[in-house]
Parts: sequence; structure tokens; C-alpha cells
Amino acid sequence: MRRIHLIIALVIAISLTGFAKPRQTKPLLPDYPQVKSATEFEAHRAVGLAALYNLDYPTAEAEFKKMIKLNPEHPAGYHYLATTRWLSILKATRRLQIGLYTDDAFFAGSTGKLDPQLEGSVREAINKAIRLANACVTKNKNDVEGLYYLGAAHGTMAGFEFTVTRRFVEAARKADKGVEFHTRVTRLDPNFADADLMIGLYKYAVAKLPILQKVPLVMVGKRGNSKDGIKRLLRAMEQGKLVADDARTLLVAIYEREKNYSEAFKLLDELTGKYPKNYLFSLERAVVLSQLGKSCESYTAFRQVLKDENAQAVADLIHYRYGEALLKGGEFKGAAEYFLKATKSPQSDSALVSLAYLRRGQALDALQDRAQALDHYRTVLERENAFDSHNQARRYRDNPYAREEVREEKCLPGN
Repeated sequence: MRRIHLIIALVIAISLTGFAKPRQTKPLLPDYPQVKSATEFEAHRAVGLAALYNLDYPTAEAEFKKMIKLNPEHPAGYHYLATTRWLSILKATRRLQIGLYTDDAFFAGSTGKLDPQLEGSVREAINKAIRLANACVTKNKNDVEGLYYLGAAHGTMAGFEFTVTRRFVEAARKADKGVEFHTRVTRLDPNFADADLMIGLYKYAVAKLPILQKVPLVMVGKRGNSKDGIKRLLRAMEQGKLVADDARTLLVAIYEREKNYSEAFKLLDELTGKYPKNYLFSLERAVVLSQLGKSCESYTAFRQVLKDENAQAVADLIHYRYGEALLKGGEFKGAAEYFLKATKSPQSDSALVSLAYLRRGQALDALQDRAQALDHYRTVLERENAFDSHNQARRYRDNPYAREEVREEKCLPGN
């Protein structure tokens, strides 16, 4: 089932957060625009969601708590609060990045440790959102908004299970439930384009399954269609009132998976322009430039992200991804240097450090420094298993990493 997990990850790790598209007007807080809304509830939603997309989690949490205070019976505030806490955990563990969920290594190895108090705070908020949305649907089975948030809350729970606790089977079950609720939404209101996000990704996911895994789903009426799935995502992006930028982000992930890097780059350009404080979008943009073979532009983009003071909170991740781009571009010496920096960055994430040692070993192998490469592979094996790091370290310990043919443009030092 790993293939379906990989695809569902796109649904639950990057989306289901319900980000609004705020319109520019007098801001409630510096840097965060307010939608032109008649209600204070909607104003706090807009400020909180803009803050969330700009990685300002304290402001986002404060605004969503104000939503809860204004309307404690509405599921939205609790849903967004849970999302904020979940995404803050992903950021702290360096898992809030698109490329991670397109790599099979994510699905191997240990689950890692999570502070029980943090986990409890996320589950409490999600369960509260589900109870409130259920109450709306109990009163009126055709309550479109209630059904929408019921599906979204199940999706958030799926995302949390997948990306944090890594309980993949439970995550798939929750995601399936969320799709069922959003399908009901579209039947009741065909113009509710936001619900197309989950449905579209699910259709894409099932379509990409191997035939033996697809047959049981078809037998219970679940069919996939990748073209229709992408079409629905485009509709959510163009017509959605709550998830337009979620859909845009998900399409980046799909285009990267399909190796359609030019379309991914276009969408990343839009996202970085709209959310300049979200250095993770800028980082992903640099990665995609590397995938396009534009090494010089990619290296420049990485250095620009490194100059961002806010981005220093994840300097280890930036150094690591820069190292990957340099390795792909044949700059093996530079790659080894940046992987080393990833291991020594302040507040380096333990799992990322293990992966950086692994990748530095590959760079050293490419430089024909087998002795140092072996030292790095041994270091990986002495550390806690991070995703698939132990298996890979054993493989390269027994068989040296073979440098790939480099077709990207070459850059002079510092360019």
C-alpha cells in the first residue's frame, strides 16, 4: 500500500487547512490583510489564515482562539486551531516541505518521538471540531457548511496521523471518510468548489495505484481518474473561496511528482509573490530551479533564502536542500560542505542530521574519498534510524555511491 500512501500524503500533508484568500484593505494587525467582511468572525479568520501561510503560528493561534470566543459552536475556529498546531509540529521537525512526501524513504524507519502534550493539544482541537460539525449535521443532514468542516476535520486528523505519528493505515481511513463528506457537499451544492480539493486529490491518488491495489477499491465503487482529479484541483484553485492556495500548493506537489517542473515553478512564483514571508515556498522554488537544470539560478535562490533572517530557524533544512542541489549539479565539493553545515546548524533536527551525514557520504564517494565516506555511513548507522537512513547507509557502505551523469549548466564559484 505504499504507493497509495505516498499519493494520499499530498492530500493530507499540504492541504485541508482551509486558507482564505484575503483582500487588501486596512489591516487588523501589521502585515496581515483583512477581508472586506461584515463580521468580526470572518475578519479574524482572514488574519489568522494569512498569518498561517506566512508561518506566523503565534498570531494565527491567537486569531483562531478569538474566532472560538466569538462563536464557540462553530467548528471552523477549532479546525484552524488544530491545523496551526499540527503545522507548527511539522515545521519544528522539518516535515513542512512539499518534496519530502514524494520520496519513498519517508515511509520507512522509525516513527520518532512526539511530546504527549503536543499530540494531545492537536487531537483535542480536531475532536472538538468534529463534534461541533457533527452537531450541525445532526440538526440538518443537508447542512453544507457542517458537512464541509466535518470532512475537513477528518482530513486534518488524517494529515496529523500521516505526517506526525505516521500511522499510515489510520491516516488513509480518515482521508477516505473526509472525501465521503465532501462528496456529499458537492451533491448538495455543485458550486461549492472548495470541496473539489479533497475529491480531486483522491481521484488522482486512486488512478495512480498499481492494478492489484486498484481492483478492491473499484469493487466498492471508488474509481480514480488522474486527469479529472487535476481538473478538480484546478477548479478549487480558480473558484474556491477557502482553499485556492491549498489547491495551488497541492498542484505544485503533483507537478513535481509528474516531473512537470515548469508548471510547478509558475505556481511557486505566484505563492512566493503572495506570501513573501513564507521562506519554505522560496526554498521549494530554489529546489525546482535545480530540477529544471537551472543550476546557477538555483544556487542564487538558495543563497537568497539563507540571507532571510526568519529562515535561520530552519537553516539546517536550507543547507541540506542546497547540498542536494549541488550534488545533483555535480558540485560535489560544495555539496559536501553544505551537508556538513546542515549537521552543525543551530537547533539542527536530529533526523535531518542523520540524512545529511548520509548524503555527505555520497558526495565524498563522488569525490573518490572512500575512507571518509565510510566514516559517514558508519556515523549514520550509529544514530537513530531516520526514515530509511540505515538501509541506505548499509547499501553505500557495501557498494560506493555512483555519481550520476550531470547535464545541468555549470556555474563558476559564487555564481
